[in-house]
Amino acid sequence: MGIFKVKKSLRTRLTFFFLIGGLAPIIIGSTFFYLTTRRALFESVFKELRWTSGAITDVIEGNFRKAGSDTIFASANPAFKLYYTEHEKRDIWIAEQQKVLRNIRKLYKYLDESCFIERSGKEVSRIVYDTLAKEDELSPDESGRSFFRKDLRPCRGGSLRGKA
Repeated sequence: MGIFKVKKSLRTRLTFFFLIGGLAPIIIGSTFFYLTTRRALFESVFKELRWTSGAITDVIEGNFRKAGSDTIFASANPAFKLYYTEHEKRDIWIAEQQKVLRNIRKLYKYLDESCFIERSGKEVSRIVYDTLAKEDELSPDESGRSFFRKDLRPCRGGSLRGKA
């Protein structure tokens, strides 16, 4: 009976040894792979987010640069200058200005509103989304608005952009 007890004890010890010896590498290996994979995933995700936000920023800034250059190009349209010099044909030049504003809106769907305002503050032409303002809808004095300042004059051939 004593021999059987020794064998059982030895068998229990060997089983326990192999169980611990087998589980320990599995637990250590799993933990290592979990931590390594987690770190690599986070680094990959953050790298992708940085790239994505940088690319989006570049696209937005590019759109604003393009919009600015197109607005400057549009402002060189004779309709804006002749509006002041040919008073008898102002209705024709306002119609031409509205065409320019429509084209700017077609190019840049994200623009809510575009308008042409005299230095005095009188609104001459305006488009909001795809709707042109009628003459009776135009503001007689925009000079009190936050985007309008008499002391801010764009350089020759420039444009002024502001937020309402």
